[in-house]
Amino acid sequence: MLVGAKFWQDNWERHIDLLEDFVTGPIYKTYLAQSGQLEGRNLNVVSVTKANQIVSELFVVFWGALCTILLLYQPLVSSFIDLNYHYILYMSLIFLYIFASAAIKMWLDRKLTSSVTAKVGDVFDNVTHNMATRGALTDADPNWQKQEK
Repeated sequence: MLVGAKFWQDNWERHIDLLEDFVTGPIYKTYLAQSGQLEGRNLNVVSVTKANQIVSELFVVFWGALCTILLLYQPLVSSFIDLNYHYILYMSLIFLYIFASAAIKMWLDRKLTSSVTAKVGDVFDNVTHNMATRGALTDADPNWQKQEK
């Protein structure tokens, strides 16, 4: 889910970058900061998608550690509560199966997303070229360079 959200966020940002100068001017490309505030700092701000991914990974690690502790320290846990260890073993195996399935799916989705992103990038380049040839884009954007056919 997080990979898909990041893909569509990037897609939307490409649309904004494409049309921003033509419609409103460079509003979203402008960063307001006090003098000297950005000097010596890393400008790569953690995105919402990355924060959600980190929280999800910590959640999985926490539950994995909890299952491991329950399996390894049975005498310690059994002194507090009476547990059925077969149930814990089965739940741990189910957890590991789900975790492995999710990891494989994420790995395959990442490969698929990178190929789709490359295709979307080609479409984006074609759209900007077509807009430039029709005069929709102007020389006001210093990053834009007209392409000859």
